[in-house]
Amino acid sequence: IDEEISLLIETQYQRAIDVINENKDKLTELAEQLLEKEVIFSEDLVKIFGERAGAKHTIEEPVKSALSKPKAKAKAKPKTKKLDD
Repeated sequence: IDEEISLLIETQYQRAIDVINENKDKLTELAEQLLEKEVIFSEDLVKIFGERAGAKHTIEEPVKSALSKPKAKAKAKPKTKKLDD
């Protein structure tokens, strides 16, 4: 099991390095925009990286829906009876 886990970790680590190297110019552009603006939006990411393959919604949609959900009510603690000495 340890060997399999080590192999999975090493494989995915190398994959991450490959993805970063393949997109180094885009990551540099992203870093420059962040230094300039401090905040960027989904439109900025689309301009740099392009549309995500298979994306069904924009980045803001999950945020809006998460913010609009009502908060769960806290459960009332059960009352405890005090024992007489």
